[in-house]
Amino acid sequence: MPLTRTQISLSDEDRRALDAVSRRTGLSMSALIRDAIHATYGGAGATDRVAAALDATFGVVATDADGRELVNRLRSGDRIAGLA
Repeated sequence: MPLTRTQISLSDEDRRALDAVSRRTGLSMSALIRDAIHATYGGAGATDRVAAALDATFGVVATDADGRELVNRLRSGDRIAGLA
């Protein structure tokens, strides 16, 4: 993957934290920042994976009820009484 050089500003505390992890892991500061971005915001293709997961679960709840009715049914407590 091609990389783009980007300048960021860090507090002294953030810089010390990255330096410490870099020494401990042997990873560069850039690699640590890229890893943090991927872990927090998802890497390339994250949007496609989320869309695929939503598509795969569409229609899983088979019901004629609209959303409000379904939620009210689930919150009614009737389902718990039916388990007894």
